[in-house]
Amino acid sequence: MRPKPQISAESEEYRDERWRREGTRQVETALDAERFIEQIGFAACLTDSRRPGPSLYVAVCGRRDAVMPRNVQKDPEASLTWVLKDEIVGRGKVYYAKLARGKTMFLAQRMIPYFHAVLGVRRSEET
Repeated sequence: MRPKPQISAESEEYRDERWRREGTRQVETALDAERFIEQIGFAACLTDSRRPGPSLYVAVCGRRDAVMPRNVQKDPEASLTWVLKDEIVGRGKVYYAKLARGKTMFLAQRMIPYFHAVLGVRRSEET
């Protein structure tokens, strides 16, 4: 197993600010969530701090060490993330799908051409 790379404190502080991992900037509404995704460009939906990259769940929690509990049905932060996901999808201003490695992600509309260029269309899906 590869050792986890060390990230400088300055980089972590930058991520805290941009990825809304601070209690004062946490995501609370669908509009906040849309702004977060537009600002970042892309974000995972229900992943926690054990996965790299921005996440709506971590932004809703507003803390760096957010871990998804076993019983997500009773967790208010997981429930809010799920409700926000449904509201965002219903509004249609950001793209939501399984993208990289089959993981569900939000994608800002401006990022679609870039993700398409990198991920492309599989030959089996071409007509």
